[in-house]
Amino acid sequence: MTRRGAGPRGERLADELHRAERDVSRLPIALEALGALTALERRQVLASFARLHRSA
Repeated sequence: MTRRGAGPRGERLADELHRAERDVSRLPIALEALGALTALERRQVLASFARLHRSA
C-alpha cells in the first residue's frame, strides 16, 4: 500500500513500518519517514490505509 501510494519515495516508509511491526521503538523513525513524503504522497498513503480498514 505504501509503495503504491508513494512510489519509490515510499520505500523507506514501507521498510520502517515493516521493522516497527517487530520493534515498537522503530515507530518514531517510521513517522519521520511518513513526514518526509510530499503532501500528496502522504494523503494517498493515508487514504489507502483508511479504505483498507473501512472495508474490513
